[in-house]
Amino acid sequence: MTYTLPATHTAAAGAGWIGRRELVLWVVAAILANQALHVLDLGTPSAFLVSVLSLNLVYLLAGIVIVNRVLGSDGCAVATRLEVVLGIGVLIAMAITGLVGYRMGIGVVSTAVALYALGRAGLDQSLRAAGAVLLALSANLVWGPIFFQLVTPELLAADAFLVRGFLFFGGADVSVNGLTFANAQGHQVTLAGACSSFKNLSMGLLAGVAITMALRPRFVRRDVVAIAAVCAIMVLLNAARVGLLAASEASHLYWHDGDGAVILAMVQTALILALAFIGAHWATRSAAS
Repeated sequence: MTYTLPATHTAAAGAGWIGRRELVLWVVAAILANQALHVLDLGTPSAFLVSVLSLNLVYLLAGIVIVNRVLGSDGCAVATRLEVVLGIGVLIAMAITGLVGYRMGIGVVSTAVALYALGRAGLDQSLRAAGAVLLALSANLVWGPIFFQLVTPELLAADAFLVRGFLFFGGADVSVNGLTFANAQGHQVTLAGACSSFKNLSMGLLAGVAITMALRPRFVRRDVVAIAAVCAIMVLLNAARVGLLAASEASHLYWHDGDGAVILAMVQTALILALAFIGAHWATRSAAS
């Protein structure tokens, strides 16, 4: 019995280049490692442990999904000479940005790699899924913050409207003057860009895309609704948090500087991930029916 190698294997043997899956995996590993360098504290063992325990679970999940989808992509496809050169360029860029500590550089390079993965995926759904999550990650790292800087006044005005709504329905005795909230005891909070409810909008997008691509390697129409709902709930949760900070000085101390800050972060992350899973599962069932 004779056996003929597939065309891709024959090409690989003749060209002698690295497989596309392995090349993308090395590039993705460099991007994720670079991101980790900006988050992890390598100063002392105890500081490193604390920084590991405080890792953003959405980032961690996104990284796992990207690697898993790349590993599940076509192992027969061969990287061209140009792709190898570009891959080496990305690795060098990641080394440079890791040394200078410029986080936005990771987002720009991630965008280029994500667009490459999406453009070269063809029928490879796993590679396309990895590219989609990487693109959502880059949106959180660079494009979301840039967009926020361009429309900060408008978003802060929308923030103030949402916070006023939470305070009104919560029965809090707080007066509002523009972006400043003050109670009768003299406690006041002024909305700033750093605490905007819309600043984490791209985090909701990343959670929705990562969970969806973890469950299946392709989008369906209802994913747009499900992911949009996750983003909207992310904004509402942040507005509720600002409302708690504005309610009173004691509330601000507990929910911003005390144990409440950790509780809020854990609850928010758990809710967003759970809602993203529910939304993706709903969209999957709708597509199958």
